[in-house]
Amino acid sequence: MSETTLQAAEWVPVAAAQEISSIPVPVTVGGHDWVLVRLQVDGPPMVFSAHCPHRLVPLAMATVVDGTLQCAYHGWRFGPDGRCAAVPSLGAVANVPPRAHLPEPPRVRERDGQVWLQLRPDRPVEATPRELTNLDPALRWAWHPVALSSGVGGDPQAIRLLGQNWQVWREDDGTLAASPAPYDVTERWGLVWLAPDQPLDDLFDDPDVEDSDYVGAWLPPARTNVSAGLVADNFLDVAHFPFVHAATFGPDTTVVEPYEVQP
Repeated sequence: MSETTLQAAEWVPVAAAQEISSIPVPVTVGGHDWVLVRLQVDGPPMVFSAHCPHRLVPLAMATVVDGTLQCAYHGWRFGPDGRCAAVPSLGAVANVPPRAHLPEPPRVRERDGQVWLQLRPDRPVEATPRELTNLDPALRWAWHPVALSSGVGGDPQAIRLLGQNWQVWREDDGTLAASPAPYDVTERWGLVWLAPDQPLDDLFDDPDVEDSDYVGAWLPPARTNVSAGLVADNFLDVAHFPFVHAATFGPDTTVVEPYEVQP
């Protein structure tokens, strides 16, 4: 990655021209992140915002498809001007919403074997939204799986949830207890669940529990660099299947028909 500090009105070289091909190259200019790529063989270098506006996936992972830059997550395509040209999950005739377009990029030119960028001083910079982390206070009003039921006995088991240390154990009569005292602690589907404060909703039912075609399994916890909410959102997102999981779900069905999520 190239990182350059400059005044907004300056032209600055950020990459050797020969380094820019159909594979996006990330660069940082004046504190802003971008990617450089050629959308056509021997075509001019183009510059795009570093992240897809949909789920903020790095466009350094994108591919060039039919003269557009295609996001690796949901297949959104962006033309040379940064405008979103296609949202596959909406179908070929759908109107692309304005918020799907990328921010206006810097000026770019190729000269003397270098690719040069110039920031536009009159372009407003969007405010960064508040980061949602695994320590967000709003998560206290929810149920959290904290242990396997089979692993909790009479000796207190230490867990850490929302930046706080807890202990869970079974009383002599087999009931669950926790310290410091949460709103509630219970077990379901072979897991111990803890709610620090009164949950906004009941612990959800799993209709597949009684279905012999479904098999439940416990997967070891996996650490990620994003919040649990974003990971859960990804699990419920079907529009990325043909692009991220093309080898399993298949790449052909890109349109997501309207559906309703039942509480």
